[in-house]
Amino acid sequence: MTGPNNLHTLLSFLLAILHYAWPVLGGTNRTIDDQWGDSVTGILPTYLPANDTWQQGANCSSCYSRPNASLAYDGSWHDVSYIPGGPAPMVARFTFDGTAIYVYCILDNHSNYTTLTNLTFRLDNETVGSYVHTPNALSPVFQYGVPVYSNTSIPNGAHTFELETDASDNGSVILFDYLQYT
Repeated sequence: MTGPNNLHTLLSFLLAILHYAWPVLGGTNRTIDDQWGDSVTGILPTYLPANDTWQQGANCSSCYSRPNASLAYDGSWHDVSYIPGGPAPMVARFTFDGTAIYVYCILDNHSNYTTLTNLTFRLDNETVGSYVHTPNALSPVFQYGVPVYSNTSIPNGAHTFELETDASDNGSVILFDYLQYT
């Protein structure tokens, strides 16, 4: 016998299965904020070298880059500059369990100080990519939520991701905002 009650029961059952299977089938994005860490585990990023080279950008009085905190994810970002001849590389390290990762930075287009963004990415100690942004005077002074790296083909499991400055002769700045993983 089919009727409205049986159809309703079947739909409820299918929705319940979809609700519980969705994280397995489609995944759930989670965020690791530069300041507040992983939205689920609470694990904070590790910034190296650990000598206060990295600064919390929204509160940094000595940083040249001054983005609008209200336009950054959760009102914060971490700022570091590599100066040629100085200690290198500057590294932000994250741990996560998942199958995909998306990394977002703020880009600075000022021309009167180092604003080249020259990044290298490592996943589980393997170099997996790079990103270069040369300041553009025709672009907005600051660009927010810019995807600098994405990878949707990571084997499921525990991973370590590193975002680092490239130790080139040009210097490099990182304004790391947040990352998401699936």
